[in-house]
Amino acid sequence: MNFFSFSYSKLSWTYWKQRLISHEKMVSFIVFVSGFIIDNFTLWRIDSLLDMTILFGWLFIASFGIVFLNVSRHGILRWSVFRKADTWLHFLISFAFGGLFSGFTIFYMRSAVLSTSWPFLLIVIGLFLGNEFFKEKYLHLNFQIVILFIVVFFLMIFSVPIVLGKMGDGVFLLSGAVSLVAIGAFVHFLYLFLPKEARVKKKTLLASIGGVFFAINFFYFTNLIPPVPISLKDAGVYHYMERTASGKYFFQGEQKKWYDIFDWYDNVHVVQGESLYFYSAVFAPTKLNTNIRHSWQYYDDGQKKWVISANILFSIYGGNDGGYRGYSEKTNIFPGKWRVDVTDERGRVLGRTRFEIISVSESIPLFSVVK
Repeated sequence: MNFFSFSYSKLSWTYWKQRLISHEKMVSFIVFVSGFIIDNFTLWRIDSLLDMTILFGWLFIASFGIVFLNVSRHGILRWSVFRKADTWLHFLISFAFGGLFSGFTIFYMRSAVLSTSWPFLLIVIGLFLGNEFFKEKYLHLNFQIVILFIVVFFLMIFSVPIVLGKMGDGVFLLSGAVSLVAIGAFVHFLYLFLPKEARVKKKTLLASIGGVFFAINFFYFTNLIPPVPISLKDAGVYHYMERTASGKYFFQGEQKKWYDIFDWYDNVHVVQGESLYFYSAVFAPTKLNTNIRHSWQYYDDGQKKWVISANILFSIYGGNDGGYRGYSEKTNIFPGKWRVDVTDERGRVLGRTRFEIISVSESIPLFSVVK
């Protein structure tokens, strides 16, 4: 008799709820780490059906959890299973948001240059890491909805361009409009069950969502948001390159030592009158066609700033896992510090290659490669 009583107690909601509460920190850590590991192994291409299904799946789970957590707390659902599941729903919401923010961290960092997008990346990573400390905040409905709006907006920023096959200011504004409509519909549906909450907290919620909307727009129009969904896969400076009949590229460049990775600038030795070539491979989702720019810049010691020497714009076409490849040639180069920024049409930086041109009297040995 005692055996059956003991076995039944371990199958009860109360037993596992108490276990969950008593080991909350350990469970939270496991949830946090497992969500990030799962995303790292599953999120490999921003426009793949699997990746989109995972992210929108997390969004559905978070939305589902918010609805049922709040209606059960207000006694609207009489089923005992929902009244007993509030702790589980709390962890479910946290797990879903953790999965979403880890996915955003992965995708936004792939399209970013730290020196230009660090404020926005800091917020994304902060939301990801801070999700672990939002447990008490997730008890408040307004906080849940604001985080949900951030998630929806971050998701729309790269989902809408993928669907439309183009990027630009208009597409971003459409992403914001879709996000507002989506969160508005969600809040309207939720408040049908919680009319008292609507009367008390509606103004505060509107102000919070408005603040978030303004902040994300500010980050976009100041070029702090990375240019998702495109990303730089490969880039480099070469002495010579050409496209072969097979469609591959033939390169000639300087051989680097292993310890050169610790140098801020690569040394490029140039004979007077020689040209340099810059190569880039930029990934874009299937059916997304856009323009990118190679911005050649040199550092003016007198003015103490970077000066644009040439801006070379060309089109890229999506669908290639290795990225759409292209190159630009720069003549009239001279000794000093240089860099080439790979940017979108707005000027958002996908990647930056720094090098220092050193004048030599005769050409140095070069290596050749085809890729």
